[in-house]
Amino acid sequence: SWSYVAEYYDDRGTFALADPVPVSVGIGSTGIDASLREWGTITGRVTDVNGDPIQSVRVSVNSVNGSPRTWTDVNGEYTLGGLSAGSYRLVFSRAGYLEEYYDDSSFYSGAISIPVEIDAVTSGIDAVLEREASIGGTVRDVDTGAGISGILVQATGQDAGWYGSGYTAADGTFVIDGIGGDDYVVSYTDPSATYQPQWYDGATTEASATPLVVPPETVVTGIDADLVQGYVRGEVRGGDGELVLDAYAYLYLDDGTFVDSEWVSDGRFSFTGLSDATYALYVQDRTGYWASEWYDDVAEPQSVAGLINVAAATPIPYLSGDTVEVAVTLGARGGMSGTVTDDGGLPIEGLEVYALS
Repeated sequence: SWSYVAEYYDDRGTFALADPVPVSVGIGSTGIDASLREWGTITGRVTDVNGDPIQSVRVSVNSVNGSPRTWTDVNGEYTLGGLSAGSYRLVFSRAGYLEEYYDDSSFYSGAISIPVEIDAVTSGIDAVLEREASIGGTVRDVDTGAGISGILVQATGQDAGWYGSGYTAADGTFVIDGIGGDDYVVSYTDPSATYQPQWYDGATTEASATPLVVPPETVVTGIDADLVQGYVRGEVRGGDGELVLDAYAYLYLDDGTFVDSEWVSDGRFSFTGLSDATYALYVQDRTGYWASEWYDDVAEPQSVAGLINVAAATPIPYLSGDTVEVAVTLGARGGMSGTVTDDGGLPIEGLEVYALS
């Protein structure tokens, strides 16, 4: 039976230490008896906050000998046997309830070790489990009222250390479950950076967020957000009025700090997820025909003496939620022409001519 500790004769723990048993042909060896000890056992009861038993709670331990486990019965009682001597941390878990480590800890690091001895029962290792709390709501576009999918919603507990997250569905709805009672900072972040980040309740910074009080075992709904889609975007055209189909747009802060760049493959660019600041835009033509320039119509180099030449640009102020449209028109590159001849005035073919500045 797995309820007892295996042993070798005579009361030895390993084969190497076992006492040999002499056996002769036709003569039996009697008195080869053994007194087995039972493995260590932990027992207890699991209830809810009202004292009612919870059935089918998994009770398990982590140890070098594996992860022994058992489940509570209809009375919420359990018996976890087969344990060697040592100290164990016990965890209680069941769907719909908050996982808990003995004694009343949400985390393994806060668990209390339970001493176990061979041939002994450690009883009274009880637990009271809370049902999961949850947060739900809808994230919408502030202008259209349409739900926004794929928004990351995070809830960070400020006292008990709970954390939960989830993404909005196609209709903008979300549910964060598996959390406990706590005061939460809730944030809404668009991974694509199309929408401005926001915190509950309508705050634009974490510091100004309104803490969300979630009582234990409570379903909190209506934690909605209306996100603002802000951007700096525009078109790049050549002097002929046609869209430029191969260029790069570079966005800088007004102190020269690089922010973002975008390949202009269809004549259009869009920068989103921007912070409140003043920006400078540089557009670099890649066709070789149009002159690169700083917005607005300043054909100055991108950098001078190793420093980004933002002083040449027309500043673009931006505040959260702004929709800034800019139009860039690139002029044709300058050129020069002439004829190279020899001393007799005859043209020379095949020479390479360089223009240096």
